[in-house]
Amino acid sequence: MRKFINIVEGRNVAPFRTLKSVEKFANKLHVSLDVSEDNSSIILSWIEGLLNRVFAEKGSGARVMQALCSYADFAKKEIILEVLGGDKWLMNYYKQFGFEIDPEDEKLVNSGYWNTPNGEKEPGPSMGRIPR
Repeated sequence: MRKFINIVEGRNVAPFRTLKSVEKFANKLHVSLDVSEDNSSIILSWIEGLLNRVFAEKGSGARVMQALCSYADFAKKEIILEVLGGDKWLMNYYKQFGFEIDPEDEKLVNSGYWNTPNGEKEPGPSMGRIPR
C-alpha cells in the first residue's frame, strides 16, 4: 500500500479510498467541503474551515486537501476547482498540492482580469491537479 506524508503533522497516512471517507474526515475536522465526482474527475466547489459554527484548527484545511489528493491519486482522477476572484494567495496555496492554472486562464491571471474595483468575488481561473 502506498503511503502519503501528512504535510501538517509530518507522519504517514493511508490513502483515502472513497470520496465519502474524505467528506467524513473533513466533518471530523470541522471543515466544510462541497465536492462531487464523475468517472474521470473530482470537482471541488467549496472548502472552508468552519462547520456548524465551529472553527477548524489551523492546518485542518491542508489536511483535508491532502486527503482529497490522496483519494484522487488512488482513484486516478483529476481534481478541478475554480479560484474566486483570481485570488493569488489561494492560487499559490493550491499549487503546493500540485494544482496548476488552466493554460487558457494563465494570460488572464497575469493581466489582472479578475481584479474587481468593488472587491466582489467574480468567478476566477480554473485550476486542476492530475493524479500522481
